[in-house]
Amino acid sequence: MAIQRYLLTILASLVLVPPVIGAICDSTISDVIGIASQADADDIAGCGSANADIEISEDYTGALILNGITKTTRSLIFQGVTNLTSFAAPDLLVIDGNLTLASCILLTDLTLGELNFVGDMKLEDLPNLQSLNFTSGMRTVSGISIVNTGLTTLDGLEISSASDGINISANTALTDITFPSLTNTSIFSIHANNPKMKVNLPSLAAVQDLTIENVTSLSISGLYQVTGQLLIAGSSIDSFSTGPLKNGGGILFIDNPFLNNISMPDLTSISGDLVITGNQALQQITGFTGLADVQGNIDVTGNYTGFALPWLMAVNGSFDATSQSDFGGCATFDELKQDNVIQGAYTCSPPGASSSSPTSSIFPETTSTPPSGDSSSPLSTGAKVAIGVCVPVAITALSALLFFWWRRRRSNANGRNVHDELTPRPELAGSPVATRLSPRSELDARHTKITRDSTILEPVELPNDSESNVYHEMPDAPRDTETHS
Repeated sequence: MAIQRYLLTILASLVLVPPVIGAICDSTISDVIGIASQADADDIAGCGSANADIEISEDYTGALILNGITKTTRSLIFQGVTNLTSFAAPDLLVIDGNLTLASCILLTDLTLGELNFVGDMKLEDLPNLQSLNFTSGMRTVSGISIVNTGLTTLDGLEISSASDGINISANTALTDITFPSLTNTSIFSIHANNPKMKVNLPSLAAVQDLTIENVTSLSISGLYQVTGQLLIAGSSIDSFSTGPLKNGGGILFIDNPFLNNISMPDLTSISGDLVITGNQALQQITGFTGLADVQGNIDVTGNYTGFALPWLMAVNGSFDATSQSDFGGCATFDELKQDNVIQGAYTCSPPGASSSSPTSSIFPETTSTPPSGDSSSPLSTGAKVAIGVCVPVAITALSALLFFWWRRRRSNANGRNVHDELTPRPELAGSPVATRLSPRSELDARHTKITRDSTILEPVELPNDSESNVYHEMPDAPRDTETHS
């Protein structure tokens, strides 16, 4: 009887144990499994699969081993665990959520030998972490952020895609980034790592935005499509080529002091801007042999002597090509502007012009360039046009004034002549006049005085007291007065 009672007690204990373990691993009890000690980690070792977030307490100190867990349907989180020195999960295969290790200052070792699938992996502010022990190779990851770590290599990352993007920056000990199997990602950013950084992406074919800064070597020979922006900046590379890249959102080469060659022969269209500036060693910009359509702006400045876009057919934005050296490409671009191929604002420096004072060449036939060494500025086209219009107008106005003055003067002179003709002139002494006998007046009458204001001359009766003949000149048609000496 006692033995039977003992067996029943053991069976009851065995029945009760699994629900306890299931309760620890199941998110129906809690969304978070907290681990503050190694003992807490051991308590979930039998779960196999954890259906909750696993979070390590910020107060955890020393090494941590997570045994028995092969999968977590949520996330594994180490946030601000400053005294954690190492972490290992030898059985972990899958993290459906995210793997986050951030601000774990003393962490020197991370071993996830079997892990091959993770949502997003975030390794940030881990200055003492020098390597990733992903011995079987992580092949599937949605996104990667590796920022401010002590990593010297990324061995173990064998990903083929990253839909959420890749950001690798501020890892001062990292000198090499190689993803031999990576074919596509959304955003790929590499910057502020070791100055000797070498980047090798031989299989990368499609990317949304690609930003490469502060590298000495770059290989993306298989790049086929960039839907967003391609930016190469502040790097020590001496050449750049993309192979079969046909379309780009924006193409930018900025402040690459040793860059002397850009080869993108298959590029035909850019939906954004083409910017090439601050590349002092770049003398010839002739590698865009197939570029026909630029939806944004073209801004090409530097120290180049040659710049050509032989197939350019449309630029929806502005165009600025200025160089500190002489180059003879402006004539071609001037024609493109006149043909409305370039639709926005246009500036192209002529040979010998400094990039600090580019000359607009929208209408080159009316633009003049001052002789070399001449400090005076020539009149602008607008000033010449103004002078050309104002001078003829002024001459016409002056001519009109002179004409009306002359006409008025002539009119006044004619008026005086008519007045003089209607006014009798006094006879000079000794002037020969025609004589005739005046008849005697019948009546006495006062002599009518003729003045200069008179316009009608009336007959005058002579007094009766004189019977003598008087010679008198009648007011006939006026005659010119003759003077006899």
